[in-house]
This record gives sequence, C-alpha cells and structure tokens, in this order.
Amino acid sequence: MSLTNDDKRWLEQHVFVKLDAIEARITEMEASLLTEFYKWGKPVEMWSRMNLGKLTPYRRHTASCPHKEKGQGYSLCDCPIWAYGELNGKLFRRSLGTNDDVMAKRKIEQLTTGITGRATILMPRNETRK
Repeated sequence: MSLTNDDKRWLEQHVFVKLDAIEARITEMEASLLTEFYKWGKPVEMWSRMNLGKLTPYRRHTASCPHKEKGQGYSLCDCPIWAYGELNGKLFRRSLGTNDDVMAKRKIEQLTTGITGRATILMPRNETRK
C-alpha cells in the first residue's frame, strides 16, 4: 500500500508541523536548562566546591584522543591524568605526570599526606615504569 498525494499533503500539514513544533520546544527547554545549570558555575568548579580538601584525578584528553568529546569523566584511554581540587587551602590543578591510574592514585596520596615539592614514587626494583 502506498500513500496518495492527498495523504502526503495531510501528513505534511498536520503531523510534520506538530513534530517541528515539538522539536523546537525541546531545543528551547534544553537551552533553558543548560543556562540555569551554568549559572551555578562550570561543572568542575561545582564539583570542587562540594569536595573541598580533596584531590580528584581525571583524564585530560589530548587533541588526537578519539574519546575527547566524551569529557573528563571518560577514563578508558591513555591520555595524561591530572588532579583537581584543593591542596593546603589552595586550588590545585596539575598534571600528575602519568597515564597510569595506580600511579596517579599514589601521587595523590603522597601529595595529600604532606609530602612537599614534586611528588615522586619509589618503585620496587622488579617493577618497571610504563
């Protein structure tokens, strides 16, 4: 069964016009919600306000990373790991100098337990660095 030209015209006049109006309203609502969301600050800044005194690792995707558009929350790639948060009462946002999750957690632990200066990791002799 195929649609007649009259059927197609009716669909264009009644159904498609309503779909376009619905899509426009959804776009309007999305813009409104995003505007309200960003009035409270950037997502990373909001998170830091809720987690004062903590350093949190995140992946800072390189320009060539195929997962860059997935954002900082995506961590299943080999991009460098950075830390963000508060350390000794000051904002901290720096590279941890690694792309290994375990090493990043060790460096954060060293930083937060009071080791000053550059965080270094002492590794057992049989363990090799990636």
